[in-house]
Amino acid sequence: MKLLFPSAFAALFALPAAASQSSFQIQGLGSPIAASGDATRVVIFDGSEYLLWDASGPVISLETPDVDHVQVCGISADGSTVLGRAEFLNSGSNIVRTARWSEQDGWQDLGDTLLTPSGPVPASGGLTHHASSDGSRIVGGTRLDSGLLRPFVWTAATGMVELEGGSGSAFRISDDGQRVTGQTEFVQRIWDESGQIVHSFPTPPGSFANLSAGAFSSGGDHLAGRGSTIGGFVWSAVTGVMDVGDFNACCPVTSPVGSIGLSLGGQMSAVSSSGRLAVGNWAWEPAIFELERFATVWTPGGGVRRLDEALALTGADVADFNLEYANLMSSNGEVIIGMAANTAGGPGGWFTAHLDQEIGQPFCPNVFDNSTGHPGQLSAQGSTTLSELNLTLEATSLPPNRFAFAISSMQFGGAGGPPLGPSICVSGGVGVHRETVRNSGAAGAVSIPIDLTAIPVLGGQAVPVMAGQTWGFQVWHRDEFIPITGMSNTTPGVSVQFR
Repeated sequence: MKLLFPSAFAALFALPAAASQSSFQIQGLGSPIAASGDATRVVIFDGSEYLLWDASGPVISLETPDVDHVQVCGISADGSTVLGRAEFLNSGSNIVRTARWSEQDGWQDLGDTLLTPSGPVPASGGLTHHASSDGSRIVGGTRLDSGLLRPFVWTAATGMVELEGGSGSAFRISDDGQRVTGQTEFVQRIWDESGQIVHSFPTPPGSFANLSAGAFSSGGDHLAGRGSTIGGFVWSAVTGVMDVGDFNACCPVTSPVGSIGLSLGGQMSAVSSSGRLAVGNWAWEPAIFELERFATVWTPGGGVRRLDEALALTGADVADFNLEYANLMSSNGEVIIGMAANTAGGPGGWFTAHLDQEIGQPFCPNVFDNSTGHPGQLSAQGSTTLSELNLTLEATSLPPNRFAFAISSMQFGGAGGPPLGPSICVSGGVGVHRETVRNSGAAGAVSIPIDLTAIPVLGGQAVPVMAGQTWGFQVWHRDEFIPITGMSNTTPGVSVQFR
């Protein structure tokens, strides 16, 4: 077989590159509290009431005549269910209860009983934080008569059921409702569907205990916060705690003459589902009794940097704004949400920003349809700067609940197709990324981080990526039996040139 290298291959198999750049937009007044998985619905607090902002519809008030003392803490991934607590005025109890809200049913009380291993006990107060994608499973923390806070998962059939682990709260549940994450006894927990602890790790020394749902990634594999180090941390189930580093070490704040220029440190407030992007804020004291903040963004290897600078470098106009903090993001990390002040005297408020991280060139578009009736899709997210060690493959439109993994090579060609099976468009020493096998789940999508320090090659060895090299990637996945491809299929390819 004749092998085609990138320059020749591009002319034959490449798709046209989509024009893309970063963007920034002030959306309105108020503070962002919670965002749906795709960030098209955001809960805002304007100083007097909670509002539900919809990217494609009107703003909805979450304050209704039948409730008082509303506090919103979260929203489901699909944006249909808002989570928090409220006092139900018609109940006559004047007690604030854990609650949920939907457009169809308004605010609903989750009950005053917690089911524990020793039986049901009275419970009141507390907060709900997050819900599965369809809103059927809700997690949070409720208070017993003793005042202790207990983590729970709620369904309409069971009511609130205690999760093991002691005093604390559950903060997030995966879209499919199979995994719950939270904190009890100052230890981060991951629970399975039955409420049993499957993973624990101690809170890094000095870290904030009052974590929120936004600090946990959608799958529960990553957590962002502030630790004993000056820059905060990102935790991964694979790598453990990763310090984001001292911001002053990479990007010192310029102090005006006569100021003290004292850095007060920072924290990470939200992390993407892949763990390859986190956002937060940094605080410093330019003069005595003065405090300034600026939003930050972090990537593995690239460290922490100012969000406004990252946006400006990739095409966004942020010249008249001071981005003070970023506290929310979409699950895939494409949309960042926070607060900004207008330095030109105009209105500021809460913002949405798109930080363009899609990299690489698509190739091999003519793969076979999978059992969904459409071909899979593949993109590369991250940075072409090799030192940032930031590359994640995002494969979508896959058959649901099927295993998938990445394959890669620096050689491009073509193999497969009738009668050989799926379209394999990388060739030569093709490497199989067995260590990052993923399941496509109900959504038919996988996010696969690529370790650029150890790319597998033919024979089971691994090599580091070098500056100037171009690597091609595809995602291979299981499928229903199709006469052309058999029991498996592939996505189109994406090539990335590193610098």
